[in-house]
Amino acid sequence: NNISIEYEYLNRTDYPNAGTCQQRLSQICSTKYCVYSGDDDYLQPSVLEEAAQFLETHPGYVACGGGRYNFTLNEEGNQIINVTHVNYPESSDESHFARWKQYSRVGLSSQYFLHRSEVWKKSLELVDRIYDPYLGQEYLPCSLSHLMGKHHVLDRRIVLFEYNRNQNFSFIQNPYWGFLHDDR
Repeated sequence: NNISIEYEYLNRTDYPNAGTCQQRLSQICSTKYCVYSGDDDYLQPSVLEEAAQFLETHPGYVACGGGRYNFTLNEEGNQIINVTHVNYPESSDESHFARWKQYSRVGLSSQYFLHRSEVWKKSLELVDRIYDPYLGQEYLPCSLSHLMGKHHVLDRRIVLFEYNRNQNFSFIQNPYWGFLHDDR
């Protein structure tokens, strides 16, 4: 009952990637909380409602979400061939840098978390200046969100996510990314 969905068609010429689309949608957002969902993702409404209830009673947190199910389709795209269950780590350290370092170590997108709208809007301000699809539309806003505040993880699955093996998320988890894997 407390969820509203805004839909606006954004053409590829003016909005060349998901980050610029998110940026535009954040500009028209007038609600207290917001969440991003790609066209191939499914967000669980009851978990979104539970996340909103958590944020209402915990003003020290900027986002709340849960784990996700990743699924992979066969090459024809007509059959699920694999499903994995992914847990997100709690990001509640008082240190900004510790939260960002933890996020960067695992590289799991918190864009599927329910965010306080003012935080998500702020985290999207620069996405149109970075043209790499992963860095600009996902890594940068999620990093900024973790720098701006704590993220709570519910013991529930919030998103069903189509996982594409060709995505370039693994570079962040590479041990040669130095300081992210150094416990100093």
